[in-house]
Amino acid sequence: MGERMTGRLSVGGDGRVTGPADITYNTPFPCVNGSWGSGAMTGVLMHTMVGSQAGTISWFNNPDANASAQFGVGFDGAIHQFGPIGQGWIAWHAGSANATWYGIEHEDGGDPSRPLTDAQLTASAQLTEMLCGFAGIPLQVTNSPANWGLGTHSMGGSAWGGHACPGDVRAAQRGEVIRRARAIRGGGSAPQPPAKPRLEEAVMQIGPGETAGMSWNGDAYSSIGFLADPQGADVVALRVAVHRVSGGYDVTEVELTNAAPKAVVRVANPSDGCSIARKDRVAISIVPNFAPR
Repeated sequence: MGERMTGRLSVGGDGRVTGPADITYNTPFPCVNGSWGSGAMTGVLMHTMVGSQAGTISWFNNPDANASAQFGVGFDGAIHQFGPIGQGWIAWHAGSANATWYGIEHEDGGDPSRPLTDAQLTASAQLTEMLCGFAGIPLQVTNSPANWGLGTHSMGGSAWGGHACPGDVRAAQRGEVIRRARAIRGGGSAPQPPAKPRLEEAVMQIGPGETAGMSWNGDAYSSIGFLADPQGADVVALRVAVHRVSGGYDVTEVELTNAAPKAVVRVANPSDGCSIARKDRVAISIVPNFAPR
């Protein structure tokens, strides 16, 4: 293997990925199509661009697109980073309800049945190794949103927009991506999945008029959403919506201040399909009066 395959990428203090690869950073950084939230990570999603690297970069920088990803990889293995890692920035995966999956788009020239090039496989392996190591999740293929690993946009089914992305040919190459990622990591032991965060320790950072959300227990259908509406210099009024597996939302109005940035929201009848940790209360800490990092 050459230096490019064996070289490990790393994340700097500003969330930019560096290392032995051809990496460019979006302008502006981060991309306009994104939001700020917990930045929690369940796994990596393989996407296909259905177009060119340049065209995808242009589209993701169009405010009307309402779509983005963490990374794009060209035919030649060139990596484009759209937003920071570990800073709470969340890409908007088109049709995907789960913000905890970090997406890598791959150039396909408009033909998703075209296999990933050798250079793309290597760059994707470098990114997957880095992301899984950063989040402490195992290097493995997954075909379910409930499990850790390298998945596909299509595995989310209708809940993630009913996409076929990245197509059968490219999805089948995930095993090779993982094989290369393990080779890049070398003899080091694979990290163990981190413990799921306790709800009472959940911290969100959202801005006036912005929305954000968290998902728990690896379940894309169980989430807490927030909509911030500033009511003064140091008060944020929130509508907290708990999404039930069985459908529908419980919406609670709460107020947070800089002096008391925590609210406890009751979840009615948690046994009827609401899998928010199977508890009857959700305690949430919010950072009000924030500025996006």
